[in-house]
Amino acid sequence: MRILLPPSETKAPGGQGPPLDPAGLTPAARGRADRMLVICSALFGALRPSDPIPAYRLSGGSSLPRLGPLARLWRTPLTGALSGGDDPVIDLRSDAYAALAPLPSAVVVRVVSHDGRPVSHHNKAAKGRLARAFVTARREPATLAAAIRVAQAAGLVLKRIEEQRMVLIV
Repeated sequence: MRILLPPSETKAPGGQGPPLDPAGLTPAARGRADRMLVICSALFGALRPSDPIPAYRLSGGSSLPRLGPLARLWRTPLTGALSGGDDPVIDLRSDAYAALAPLPSAVVVRVVSHDGRPVSHHNKAAKGRLARAFVTARREPATLAAAIRVAQAAGLVLKRIEEQRMVLIV
């Protein structure tokens, strides 16, 4: 299974401590994170959690002078890098980051409240906790049903609502 996420899901808003916290993972979980997680950076493209990168500020929806929107620049190379393989792909990226490399076969996860309304404030932290649950599980989830069970074991509510859509209820 591959999990796609933007850089912000690896750290909590306001510097409150990272929900994924790669440095706080066991060596086995860090190895699993490097196998499973693909961080989609607006500046660097596809990264793994252990890739050393400098601090930067560039969002997925940015447009650069003389170059234009990042989505237009990244679409072909990043989509090629993320495509392929038979493993299910769970997409935790926001719309802006998903536009950098659309993957129609990916299952998109949206964070919603118990009444079904979209959650914005705790969205990134919730997705980071979900990614952490996947990489710290006893066994790497190989199917979407297994991913739902892993989330449940971690105290998270993940439900499949359509073929290509899931919701994480917070």
